Amino acid sequence: MKVTTMIIILFALVCIFSIIYLLSDFHKYPKFNGYLKFLSAIVIIFTIFTLTIQVKSSKEKTVSDSIYFVSNLTKNFLDDSIKLFMNHKEVNYYYYQLVGLDYRTPKKRYIALENQISNIIFSRASIILFFMDANKDSEIIDKGTLDTLEQKFRRILTSFFKSPIFRENWYMYNKSFGSKILRVYIRKYFSEYVDA
Repeated sequence: MKVTTMIIILFALVCIFSIIYLLSDFHKYPKFNGYLKFLSAIVIIFTIFTLTIQVKSSKEKTVSDSIYFVSNLTKNFLDDSIKLFMNHKEVNYYYYQLVGLDYRTPKKRYIALENQISNIIFSRASIILFFMDANKDSEIIDKGTLDTLEQKFRRILTSFFKSPIFRENWYMYNKSFGSKILRVYIRKYFSEYVDA
């Protein structure tokens, strides 16, 4: 039986006994006034105990949800990027470059589609960076979890930046849409691949 259920049952019993006590003649006798004070003290203790448990379980759920969210960020980033290529098989040559399978650029390219896919990837990368930056001093998400997220994210982008097509699209994205946080991150970790 859960603690909260026990507290609710005890609280209900105290309420029932209090109602019986008040409906009877016991409260008229000074001898039984102590019982009323005792009931009041128990109700206060149960209320405080219930609120404490509620706050603690709420905080634990928030931490649990945050860790789940953080762990899914890079997984979803990679999965969603792969799904873009599954829906557009004509640019599989670009996918092969991103994952390091083949760096040759074909004669016939779908430049507009490459650019659209790249812009989606850069946009999602910015979201992850904004999240990491906003939570770097958070009490909810510990630093180790954020460090793990950042390492996974950097490994993915390292693979992506080895692609000549991805770098080409980075230059275009950076000139028009690039966010400051993404530019700084790219300059810090990928300066060997691009001149951010």
